[in-house]
Amino acid sequence: MIDHKLEDRVKRYISLHHEGDSWDFKRQWHDKEKEKADLLHDIICMANLAQDDDGLIIIGVDEENGYAIKDVTDDLNRKDTHELVKFLRDKPFDGGIRPMAHVESLEIDGKTIDIIVVENSSNVPFYLTARCQKLEAYHIYTRVGDSNTPVDKSADRDRVEKLWRKRFGIDKTSLERFQIYLRDVEGWESVDGQQTFFYKRFPEFRIETEYDESRNGYEYYCFSQISSRPGWYNIYLKCHETVVVNTSGVSLDGGRFFTAVPNYTFMGGHEFLYSYIKGTLQCDLANFLLTKAVDTDYDSRYRWSTCVPTFTSENEKTEFLEFLKSVEIKPDKNYEQLVSDTLPNGEDGKRYKYQYLRAIAITMLLNRFRRESGDWYA
Repeated sequence: MIDHKLEDRVKRYISLHHEGDSWDFKRQWHDKEKEKADLLHDIICMANLAQDDDGLIIIGVDEENGYAIKDVTDDLNRKDTHELVKFLRDKPFDGGIRPMAHVESLEIDGKTIDIIVVENSSNVPFYLTARCQKLEAYHIYTRVGDSNTPVDKSADRDRVEKLWRKRFGIDKTSLERFQIYLRDVEGWESVDGQQTFFYKRFPEFRIETEYDESRNGYEYYCFSQISSRPGWYNIYLKCHETVVVNTSGVSLDGGRFFTAVPNYTFMGGHEFLYSYIKGTLQCDLANFLLTKAVDTDYDSRYRWSTCVPTFTSENEKTEFLEFLKSVEIKPDKNYEQLVSDTLPNGEDGKRYKYQYLRAIAITMLLNRFRRESGDWYA
């Protein structure tokens, strides 16, 4: 699956004929033995960006030859995403939190180049707690313009301060800060054991829930749980007394399952799908509530995920929905045992059962789509 935004970004950078804060060119892959430290150094520098950008290490561009494209297909030092993750896994990063990176490949002018995408993160600054080859412990490496911090030095104080400000979202809007803080699940405290929470570092950020007496009825995802009778809630994300976000939550299994409702997508006719998109506030809130609001067991989470897929990006969702137009969505009767025993009688029950089994079939097709597009690691 081609990420067209990434492709456009890479082509634009190559056309500029210079490197920048968030992109670096390499003629070829780093040598597996001789230059391991250089690869690690490059990744850490790209991970420690003060701005909200993925860092790109673009391999197969020869700066010294007019930024010509060099095919990397036969490069013996090439790594795929699995190998790159394994390379980073055993490095002594502080707190065991390491940069997230993956490898994408693009074809330009009939030649293949690789891009190491170092994913934007609020966990900056990333640094090592023990010397690793020529990289120093507790040195903070970053990138300014087209230059990385030298391995024997640490970033200037003002650059380090910007990274810490990024980590705590100090320069961001209240909405952006909420999303950062939601990912720090252990940083929240409940109020008197209720489904009301405040963020310990910045207690003006609160999550409050209120039972919604005006809403009743079911959605097909309710029948993924043993007890499908829903309780609907309003969820308020507040900064001081200002409501930053007002969204909905659903409680199932007698209160043992509580999360933010998934997003609705109309698919044409009478068909629709509920899902999340990774990296969005709704998805982060759903994960937070499943972890913090209640002690949801593995089986309940699994049953939920079989009918409520999580897309890795808006781009993946768009391409997958296009893919669905070319295949038959056939509910599998083998999964009927997953349907809650509390289905309503009559036509309503038949409709919910059909929708639920169809959603399971769609989720299974998403797994197939990822395998066929080479994005199974997602």
